[in-house]
Amino acid sequence: RKRDPFYDEGSPFADVDACFELLEHADFGFVHQVLTFTRRENESITSAIRSFDTFKLTEMMALTKYGPRFLSPEELAARSRVVGRRYYAALGQAVLRRRPRAYWDLHRRGLRSAGHRLATGRLAAHVVGQALQLLLNPLSTAKRAAARSGLEL
Repeated sequence: RKRDPFYDEGSPFADVDACFELLEHADFGFVHQVLTFTRRENESITSAIRSFDTFKLTEMMALTKYGPRFLSPEELAARSRVVGRRYYAALGQAVLRRRPRAYWDLHRRGLRSAGHRLATGRLAAHVVGQALQLLLNPLSTAKRAAARSGLEL
């Protein structure tokens, strides 16, 4: 009630921002069981944004913005390595999957808003890594391709 408006309409991930802001300035109790609901339809908003790796982008942005407030310098450094590695691995896969320009525009804008820029050298290394993963693990590659097609091996 102290926030008006509750969501920052200028933020691309206003719900995440609201959660962290609330955690910083309020006391909360423990929830024994988290209840959630996600639609499973192909045309749902969730499946549309999942193909743009927005969850990984949000994690990068949230860590940059809120990590220094909530984590020790050691924790932040360790978490940044893990999140960065996962994020660039996803971008490496996106190159190989030939994601559309809108995908890359979203990630460039998101990174820029968090004070980062797309590290092309790091991206290139992850593209090579992902390509090697595909070439050197044909069974894993076949299983992932089948899963994307709705088949099971």
